[in-house]
Amino acid sequence: MKTKLLAFATKYITVLALILSTGRVNATLNNPNTDWLMNDQVGIFSHWLMGFNDISTDPAQWNNMVNSFNVTNYVNQVRGAGVKYVVLTLGQGRGYYCSPNAKWDSLLAAAGLPARSPTRDLPLDLYNELNKYGIRLMLYFVGDPSNQEGGAGLAALGYNGTYDNSTYRNNVMAMAKEWSDRYGSKVSGWWIDGVTRANFLGSGQLPTYASNLKDGNANAIVAFNPGVGVSKMDNSQDFTAGEQNDIGQMPTNRWVQGVQWHVLVKFDANSWAGGGVQEPANQTAAWVSQVKGMQGVVSFNCQIFKNGTMNTNQVSYVQQCVAVVPTPAGSDLALNKSVTTSSDVNSTQNGPKAVDGNQTTKWCSLPESTNPGDKWLRIDLGSAQTIATWAVSHAQINGESWTLNTKDFKLQKSSDGTTWADVDNVVSNTIQMTDRPITPFSSRYVRLYITAAVQPGVADTANNARIYEMALYPPVSGGSLANGTYKLIVRHSGLALDVSHQSTTNGSPLEQWTYNGGNNQRWTLTSLGGNTYKIVGVQSGRTLEVAGASTANGALVDIWDSNNAANQKWTITPTDSGYYSVVNVNSGKSMEVFGGVTATNAGAAVDQWSGTQFNQQWSFQAP
Repeated sequence: MKTKLLAFATKYITVLALILSTGRVNATLNNPNTDWLMNDQVGIFSHWLMGFNDISTDPAQWNNMVNSFNVTNYVNQVRGAGVKYVVLTLGQGRGYYCSPNAKWDSLLAAAGLPARSPTRDLPLDLYNELNKYGIRLMLYFVGDPSNQEGGAGLAALGYNGTYDNSTYRNNVMAMAKEWSDRYGSKVSGWWIDGVTRANFLGSGQLPTYASNLKDGNANAIVAFNPGVGVSKMDNSQDFTAGEQNDIGQMPTNRWVQGVQWHVLVKFDANSWAGGGVQEPANQTAAWVSQVKGMQGVVSFNCQIFKNGTMNTNQVSYVQQCVAVVPTPAGSDLALNKSVTTSSDVNSTQNGPKAVDGNQTTKWCSLPESTNPGDKWLRIDLGSAQTIATWAVSHAQINGESWTLNTKDFKLQKSSDGTTWADVDNVVSNTIQMTDRPITPFSSRYVRLYITAAVQPGVADTANNARIYEMALYPPVSGGSLANGTYKLIVRHSGLALDVSHQSTTNGSPLEQWTYNGGNNQRWTLTSLGGNTYKIVGVQSGRTLEVAGASTANGALVDIWDSNNAANQKWTITPTDSGYYSVVNVNSGKSMEVFGGVTATNAGAAVDQWSGTQFNQQWSFQAP
């Protein structure tokens, strides 16, 4: 018996040693370590790279470029957008990185080349500033570094005419491991690009790469990018890289084969370094609302310059997407409803495919060459429904040419299915998804009426309507609070909103303080309609306001005699888990505890600032 036990133990230890020696990791399916990402919902991705915008390509200037990045200003923009995580590029294909790396310098030295590490550790400086406000940092790296520079720099990594060799892959992973070990828990995740060129997947090395990335923080999450699309590449990843050139992709639920659904979207149609936008802000926000409702996550790429300043227009788009309320899952009013069409090209591409909740199936009409004239899709909702947003997924959403995206079309309504009235009209569309908030209306019958099914120049034989999905959404409930008296507890510290020193005079400042039941910590809410409220201190009888009607970040919140001005009105909107943002109507900025999420001390001042961080979220509780 002892001999059998000894043999079993020896075999077990041998197998365990083999497992450990491979340095491989398979991610946990439906990994709970991605919960924070799902809860954060929207983030900013910063392609801060040599050669982008005003970031010099001169190697002699690289150290100056890294030193020029102003983390304070960057984080202030991040806070203004309200996001809770950012992704920063370490570097890409030119062989220059914004963080020192001894492994890379040693490889360069062995090749007779000078070291390239900057004197500054930019990710560390950025983490230290982000952490003051509870904002997470993720990092971007690649599987094919130096592919753009070529020559001796590429050869230093082990390139020998092909990237697909173990020396090259091992050197890349060693560089990543050094960063992972240095940053530890300071880095919450990794977004890894370019792993196909070096054949990490085919060589079976993606699990090893993931293991190196998690060496310093076992709870870090990893995404590997297979290229444009939202797909899982390997069991060793935790979320999808989700590279997208435009908005439009929709999750059917939180998970893609056991990994968190996530997309990275660029605003500019032409470049990851560009400052343009492709759709109106309200359309982008409406799409994000639907992604949030399905527990998906969106990272927006914002144009960035050498000093860390981001494109303000793009950041304002992100801010609107952060603020939008999730569209509840399952609220598509058109889903699987009865459909009739002007024509179907065949029985497998018929009308019901446009309302089946699947963006890989479509309704395709007969072409203009055999069935000329306008095309339409009619939906019978069964009874009158209130509609506030409509969304249409066009040909490009599933990989077809953008020239086949529907150009001119309108939304129509009818009470009897025969007589139609226009509700909304789209002209000269070129994008893959149209997502339009509208003034709510009620109707039983709704029709998508198409007057130009494709872009100019497409032959009549290919001039079909191609609709991969049409969705109709009701207004999203705001979850209004009832009139009454409450204590307000800030999320990050658990302390109460308090009038300093129990003062009752005009201009008395506010602070956070341990709740003690005093009337200077009790507040009466009176609805002014919708989610807008007047908030009055029980002890003073005076109204909560932003001092001096200021619209600036950092302006103090105080109490004052009621005068019905906009700076004494507050929009209260649910965030999650029973907390609310309290936004001043005059300034559009959130009431917060000054100093960020690390300001947990009693007595910290209350001001206004852009964003929805935990120090800007409040619960309304019975006193």
